[in-house]
Amino acid sequence: MVLLVGVTRFELATTRPPDVYSTGLSYTPFFKRSAKVHCLLKNSIYYFEFLFFLWHALHCIHVFLLSENLNYLNLPSKILEQAVNELSQFPGIGKKTALRMVIHLMKQPEESVGSLAKAIINLKTNLQFCSICHNVSETDTCDICKSVNRNKRIICVVKDFQDCISIESTGHYNGTYHVLNGLVSPLDGIGPEEINIASLLKRVNENETDEVILALSATMEGDTTSFYITKKLKDKSIKVSQISRGISIGGELEFADEITLGRSLLSRIQVS
Repeated sequence: MVLLVGVTRFELATTRPPDVYSTGLSYTPFFKRSAKVHCLLKNSIYYFEFLFFLWHALHCIHVFLLSENLNYLNLPSKILEQAVNELSQFPGIGKKTALRMVIHLMKQPEESVGSLAKAIINLKTNLQFCSICHNVSETDTCDICKSVNRNKRIICVVKDFQDCISIESTGHYNGTYHVLNGLVSPLDGIGPEEINIASLLKRVNENETDEVILALSATMEGDTTSFYITKKLKDKSIKVSQISRGISIGGELEFADEITLGRSLLSRIQVS
């Protein structure tokens, strides 16, 4: 954009100024000299503007190239470089942060580093997904599905296993879960067949279920998934509910958006 403006200014500067003598008016030699000086000054201003925009464009390119090379580190060891490259693949971890982590690991005892490496390997090799609810588990069936203290007649449908952790942290839910491992998103090419909806329907058909709680995100993808599941369970004598959406605890009404405030009014509860 800066280069485009600069080139436009340069073209204006190199274009022949309009002929001020073609109007048929009579000009004195003094006025003719003044018009020529004015055209020269105008062209000079265009040249200076072009040079300024060119300098600004080169400066922007320099800053961009510098930012691209910020993560480049000239490390003295290939082993150190490999460790930094592997750690920098984690979300939110750059090369410099990865280097600090590598230096920290180098200063730790060999037993601590070996324990960390073993934990990472176990995470990948020994951790699996529950065959019933698709939550993370060390065995074929997770502890929640095996527990006799859980209400097996209530199923809470969530997107990922991280949502199970969040709900469990509240301490207000005693049912089971069903992890979809995604949401229906036609724009991304993700349909109902790509997530664990079929296993949910099979689970509802084969077991006695009183209620299905839809604890999905308040997004277009979440609403689409909720609508699809609700439609599939429409003919079943099962209560299908959805977690409440509204003003958060400690939130102010003036800072709430219209959709959130509207849903809060629709989901209001009776207090007396």
